[in-house]
Amino acid sequence: MDRIQRQCNPVQGATWGQVPTLDLQLGPRYRYLLLEVIASAAAAKILALPDVLGDIIVKIGGNPQRTHSAVQLDAINRSYGAQYGSNAYNYDGGALAWVNGVPQGPVAAKQTVFYLPIFFREPWRQSYAAKEMMAWYTAWQDGSVLPSFTLDLAIPVASANVLANSAIAINVYSETDNAVGPLDTNKNPVAAITKWKRQQLVYGGAGDLVITNLNKQEVYNQISLFSAYKNGKGPFAGNTPAQIITDQNDLTAFDAVSHAKVEVDNRTVRDVSKIVNDQALLDDDFNESGLPADRFDICFDKSDLPTDGLVMQSGSNTVKDFRITATLATGNVVGNGNAAMQALMQIYGAIER
Repeated sequence: MDRIQRQCNPVQGATWGQVPTLDLQLGPRYRYLLLEVIASAAAAKILALPDVLGDIIVKIGGNPQRTHSAVQLDAINRSYGAQYGSNAYNYDGGALAWVNGVPQGPVAAKQTVFYLPIFFREPWRQSYAAKEMMAWYTAWQDGSVLPSFTLDLAIPVASANVLANSAIAINVYSETDNAVGPLDTNKNPVAAITKWKRQQLVYGGAGDLVITNLNKQEVYNQISLFSAYKNGKGPFAGNTPAQIITDQNDLTAFDAVSHAKVEVDNRTVRDVSKIVNDQALLDDDFNESGLPADRFDICFDKSDLPTDGLVMQSGSNTVKDFRITATLATGNVVGNGNAAMQALMQIYGAIER
């Protein structure tokens, strides 16, 4: 079957501070999307990803299926392997600059191009069948198609890193094939996807935060807890790339989760420190450089079958009690920012209608 790589419809209305929407073609099966963002840096400034992209929302029929920021998406992609992360290059004059056989990275006061993938197919899985099964169908064997498939791209207000009065351009490319979705025994379309849901978790200081209001449906593949940063710290538009890295390594700049316990209907499925948890992830081929101190990844799906994750419901039986106890090592952010970390949950299940 052909893998078709081409540019999607034009992204209309890409302007600083706006949220353009891209309508994707119906019919093909989508393997991934590649976002190309082109912008110019101010004098003595270098652009970073949060300067050019904020929240990204993937919708079907107008209903969000995936919600995350560009930074969050890139961080999780990179944890699966450095090759899955974003790339940024010097694009001065509309062309790449090559140094020692590779494209040159961003340069101060120059135009920069960013490439950020959104994976539907999951290339980090081990078997060919498992990688392919995660791609998203938009049409099925009975002739039915999705009502719509769209992408909302939030562009931040131009930061001090952006050249004044300069434009921003966004292009989106896709890799698709012509596979159509299967039908179940009742001739209904089978439409299971990996959704990304985000939830804010407010806390009052160091110690245990007990989380009991998470979704209790379908199958959890992973929950990533993103730490809250102090005001003026972390990956925000206007911070420099070097300072973002410095902040990420400064344990006083954010409130790290040092330990997590996961309980499901009186059974404990995780009770580990950050370092022990990460060592287990490394055994499952995670990328160590993609597991920073400001994020705690709880991975349940460690096989090639997404249904091997943490099952919340089976037939008419559903989980009654699902709780995560996240231990915050410090309370630095309280009184110096928004003391609310974010949980980004990957859930395998039916399309949200």
